[in-house]
Amino acid sequence: AKVTETQVAQRDVLESVQRTNRSLQRRQEMLQMRVVAAKVEAKNVTVAAFEVAVALRAELKESSMAAAAAETKAAAEVRGLMDERDSILAQHSALAATSAAALVQLQDVQTLFIDSNARNGTLEKEKHTAL
Repeated sequence: AKVTETQVAQRDVLESVQRTNRSLQRRQEMLQMRVVAAKVEAKNVTVAAFEVAVALRAELKESSMAAAAAETKAAAEVRGLMDERDSILAQHSALAATSAAALVQLQDVQTLFIDSNARNGTLEKEKHTAL
């Protein structure tokens, strides 16, 4: 069987086309692996971003709870101070009433003392006049 130049050339072209196809196939496989790697990386970035978002949400919730607790504590302290103020005002009012009553009693005693001194003076005069 005699191989002609045309057949040799056809075989060479066929082998060249097959090499090119294999090279293109390897390149396509490499590109597909790069696409898969890029997709995996994108998913990793998405997962990391989601984890950060979850952590931030937890932090925000924690700080909100701390702020609410601080607000509740401050409100309780304010209520305590207001109760203490009300108690002091009530004590002040009671002391003022007691002071007013004591002043009235003192004035009564003073009036009795003045009356008693006046009577003593009158009695002394009557005594000197009688002597």
